[in-house]
Amino acid sequence: MSRLPGGLAVVSNFSSAGFAAASGSSLATTAAKGRLAIPEMLKFGYDKALPTSTIAAGTFGAFIPPSIALVVYAITIVGHCIVNPKLAP
Repeated sequence: MSRLPGGLAVVSNFSSAGFAAASGSSLATTAAKGRLAIPEMLKFGYDKALPTSTIAAGTFGAFIPPSIALVVYAITIVGHCIVNPKLAP
């Protein structure tokens, strides 16, 4: 990724999203990726705001299927629609 400007930030962002989607936990993603990526990005001279914001992007992994939150939400919506069909979209 050395040829791409900001390549470490791009890789960090995508890996945070992937890790969050796989684990289903935004808190675990932020803790794990923050421990690994932030020191490396600071070592390569990134501003302090950029590493924290790219790691925080991993919190959106809860919306990437099949995350735990999305599955629970879908089950809740389907359950309500079965009980009361007027609520169906």
